[in-house]
Amino acid sequence: RGRSWAGRESADTAALGIELAARLSPSVLAALAPLHPQEGCSLAASSEDSEAEGETLEEAVASAWARSELSEQQRERLQAVVRLNSLGFYTHSEQLSHSSFTALTGSGLFVLASGFNHSCQPSVARFSIGDVTAFVTCRPVEPGAELCISYIEAELLCAPKSLRSQSLNRDFTCACPKCGADAEEQLPDGPRNRYLQVDEELQAEMALL
Repeated sequence: RGRSWAGRESADTAALGIELAARLSPSVLAALAPLHPQEGCSLAASSEDSEAEGETLEEAVASAWARSELSEQQRERLQAVVRLNSLGFYTHSEQLSHSSFTALTGSGLFVLASGFNHSCQPSVARFSIGDVTAFVTCRPVEPGAELCISYIEAELLCAPKSLRSQSLNRDFTCACPKCGADAEEQLPDGPRNRYLQVDEELQAEMALL
């Protein structure tokens, strides 16, 4: 956490990639083999912002992977695996009384949990205390139905589809039942909400009521 880029939003994912590059082994590669994207698939470029000063996050990650004996295609694929499959773990103040949660947050790749697909109507919720993450169903699930988590923050699940899609920022467009229903409700020629513009004069008049 002493790197110049440690404060960036994607620092945990970058640190995970650097650690993975340093610990590659046949067993680790075998565990990562089933994860998306598969070898030979086209890889979407990362949309992270670049830095102008100091050691950039991109340079640190590239330097770590350059020391591996993998081909360029394999390195690019594993970096995409980290970016698209890692799950963050964040300890909340409601769960522990602690003055600093920096050491209790991070990002990880999980053999089973990283295989969850996304839905804006998830059937599974997750929470973490340190590096222990629990997954629990949050609504009734029919036998044989797919279990899905949300890749975006829980408070955004009630937001409009456009905002959810922007926050998702993955290499796919969500086609879950909620997004399908939201798309049907967006009628371009339908009635539009009207909002009252409250200026200073109107505020002063309302204050007198």
